[in-house]
Amino acid sequence: MKFQELDIDGSGSITLDELKATLFGAASDADIEFIMSLFDLDNSNSVELEEFIAVASLNDKILGKKRTADEPLELDLAQLRQHLQQYKPLQVNDMVSSHSSVFSRPKNNAYV
Repeated sequence: MKFQELDIDGSGSITLDELKATLFGAASDADIEFIMSLFDLDNSNSVELEEFIAVASLNDKILGKKRTADEPLELDLAQLRQHLQQYKPLQVNDMVSSHSSVFSRPKNNAYV
């Protein structure tokens, strides 16, 4: 999914409410909150474009996959959590040990 699709109000940042509205039915509230905690690198309770790109890029690096624009972006939440713990304290439950959520990647191969 593109950043702009998640940023419903066009404010330049994604809030938990926007993420829940966008992913409603595709993931549980707990998983959505977990995703938010991973992407919110500065713990500001919102995800800015720079954070979104950084985490999505790290995810691709971790998976060691180069994807085409038509392939889905698979988030390996457990791996992301492990790698991001070096850079920020995560205050999440052990609700997700090895879970992947799938988002479609934009046609132009960008995250925005």
